Amino acid sequence: MLNSQFYSPNRPSLSIWLLRKRRASEWLFFATLIVYILFCIFFYFQYVEPWIAGEIQTRIGADSDRYWEYAKWAQDSGDARLISLTGNFLGPVLMVRILRNGFCIMGFNLILFAISLKVAASIPKVKIAVVGFLFLANAQLLLALTTLNKEIFALLGGVLTAKYLYSEKRSKLMLAVVILVSAVARWEQVAILILFLVFDSFLFRRRPWLGVLILVAAITLIYPFAFRILGIDPHALDWLMEDAPTLIWINTVQQAFGFPLVVILKIFMLLTGQLHSPQFYDWNKWWDKFISDAQNWLLLPLGCLAYTIVFTVALYTKRMKLNRPVGLFCVLTLIICAAPPFTQPRYIYAIYTMICIDLARPRELGEGHTLRHSR
Repeated sequence: MLNSQFYSPNRPSLSIWLLRKRRASEWLFFATLIVYILFCIFFYFQYVEPWIAGEIQTRIGADSDRYWEYAKWAQDSGDARLISLTGNFLGPVLMVRILRNGFCIMGFNLILFAISLKVAASIPKVKIAVVGFLFLANAQLLLALTTLNKEIFALLGGVLTAKYLYSEKRSKLMLAVVILVSAVARWEQVAILILFLVFDSFLFRRRPWLGVLILVAAITLIYPFAFRILGIDPHALDWLMEDAPTLIWINTVQQAFGFPLVVILKIFMLLTGQLHSPQFYDWNKWWDKFISDAQNWLLLPLGCLAYTIVFTVALYTKRMKLNRPVGLFCVLTLIICAAPPFTQPRYIYAIYTMICIDLARPRELGEGHTLRHSR
């Protein structure tokens, strides 16, 4: 029997859902979405497909070339680990094996995005036009729709997680779907969900702030010892950050058990990416880098600009409170993603979608929305 959260005989069909009486803002969003999809198709044929074929050298997708190479190697060798502590290639490899070419992958990405919008619209009191425009405002969506990537699964996983957290009765089936989709994106996303459920179940139900403090303390202790146990010189990778002396200094402080002193700064750097670096605004250097790597020197910074604005609004409107499920989930994610030596803004794309959904709902719905709500 299908779960009622996914199917109901009384629910309108997709055609009726699209044609019912709507606000002007929603029709404006649908019109904008059509134009956006047409632009995605143009972008694919103009830049992505030539890049895949090796006809242009400008890097378009985040790790997309790496996923194509790994998928081909996995198919040839027949003995490839798709999920490990150092990487998760499950989603990209399956997409290549099943869909075969980049255009079909783009079509599949568009279907997943449509599903994400439908799930977001099914959350009570969500204004779909607000969610939709916030999704479109992040330049990372363009790559999520047109390239072989994991961000499209992160987006869907974030939307499903928000749906699960807002559900009055959280079903095991819904949780299984969330875990499955999140695992295809990144195993860290599943680990954070499990950590949240531990908070939700018994340990820090009434004192989530205590759990956050313990998490920071745990990272403070584990980070330096991890390098020592693995026998890795913490300064061995400093050469990769020669253009980021501040980050090298922060990692040195963190290596000396100083994570609590730098966690806020590292979260800021995680959100802003290269936008906080004065060197990013050197036009000559920027242009030289952009010609060879449009992903890291244009599209990702634009995505970080969306991160910064949306999270600032969420913080200002008090939607990041720890007694709000989405707020707590986002805080846990930001702290954990700020711990590694390198900042990876793409890792917080899922919680960006969750904050977008929260901003599209009346704020009072989450006030006092404590853990273990309505169970």
